[in-house]
Amino acid sequence: MLFRSERTEGQTHVGLLVPASIGGALANVATTFAGKTAVNLNFTAGAESMAHAVERCGIRTILTSRVFLAKASMEPMDGMVFLEDLMAQMPAAAKLRTLVLSFLMPAPLIARLHLAPASATQHAAVIFSSGSTGTPKGVILSHRNVLANIDAITQLFEVGPSDTLLGALPFFHSFGFTVTIWFPLVSGFGVAYHPNPMDAKAIGELAERYKATRSEEHTSELQSHLNLVCRLLL
Repeated sequence: MLFRSERTEGQTHVGLLVPASIGGALANVATTFAGKTAVNLNFTAGAESMAHAVERCGIRTILTSRVFLAKASMEPMDGMVFLEDLMAQMPAAAKLRTLVLSFLMPAPLIARLHLAPASATQHAAVIFSSGSTGTPKGVILSHRNVLANIDAITQLFEVGPSDTLLGALPFFHSFGFTVTIWFPLVSGFGVAYHPNPMDAKAIGELAERYKATRSEEHTSELQSHLNLVCRLLL
């Protein structure tokens, strides 16, 4: 609904301020399907860094959630569109129709009718650095870049429909964006999200509940998880 309205007409980049979650992943997928370039804003870097990313990419629309802003103690920014409002505006009949069509229509027909045309060289995302060495720098990823990264991952890890990935890295992280959103979608296996990569106990419980077979870790998160294991064993 949002991408078909005048709200995003003429906009090439859309900001996303969402945690690692099903809703956040779907917002990224919808942005890509609409032919927009996804810019996941680094909410851990502070308001100044986010404002820099918004200015550099010419972002006028930011998809986010009121619940997330409240939990993160963040103030609203200009151009924010709340996912809760979008869901409330969509009639139940439209949701049911979309669900039924997604199961019954062939994928090529869905792509022709509902997906924006895209080329391999078109920009898929902009990933900003943390800014630890100065002003955050934006790195442009094309669709070809993302698919090449996925191809490289599949050459190292054999995955199938029975696998489940633990997705705890934020989507503004290159691994969070490619490995926890697009890798499972392209390769056809599941993913279980948790918004806090440092919450070792909750992530361990998530792994047990969903029988996780794969996990992507940053060194700091891995150290946190190993520290918890050591405390439990001692």
